[in-house]
Amino acid sequence: MARVRIVEITVINAKNLKAVRKESKMKVYAKISINGKPKTEKKTPVDKKGKRGPTWNFPVKYSLGERAVTAYGVMLQIELYCKRTCWKDKYIGEVSVPMKDLFARSNGNSGGGIVSYEVTRGSHKSQGEVTFSCAFSDVKTTKKWKKWLSGALNIATQVIVFY
Repeated sequence: MARVRIVEITVINAKNLKAVRKESKMKVYAKISINGKPKTEKKTPVDKKGKRGPTWNFPVKYSLGERAVTAYGVMLQIELYCKRTCWKDKYIGEVSVPMKDLFARSNGNSGGGIVSYEVTRGSHKSQGEVTFSCAFSDVKTTKKWKKWLSGALNIATQVIVFY
C-alpha cells in the first residue's frame, strides 16, 4: 500500500504586482503545479477586478507520497500571468517553494498556515507577493496501489528466494 499525504493549498491573493500592461488594466490568473509538471497544473479563474492585487481564494489538492513532502527537489510552483485577448498571455513572475519547507512550517503535523512569498522573474527583484495557505493531512494508506504493490512485492520475493 502506498503511504500518502494530501496537501491542500489555497491561493488567496497577490499584492503589488509589477504592471506588465501600460494601457489597460491587468487581469491576472495563477497556474499552480508541482515541479512545473503539466499533469499537476491547475489554473485559478482570471481576476478581472483586482488589477495589481488580484484575489482568488482558489483551493487545490495534491496527493503526494509520504517521502515527497520531506525530500529536496519537490517544489510547489505558482506562476502568475496577465490575460490578454490578442496576444499570448504575459508572464509576470513566479514563486517556487520546496514542499519540505512548507511541511517543516507545519511542524510535521497535519495543519499548516498562511504564508506569503516574493514573486520573482529570473534575476529581477520582487515582482510582488503571493499569499496562500497550505495544510498537510496525516499519512494515509491508499488502496489504489495495493494490488500493484502486492504484485511487485511478490515478484521481489520470488527474485530473492530464487537468487
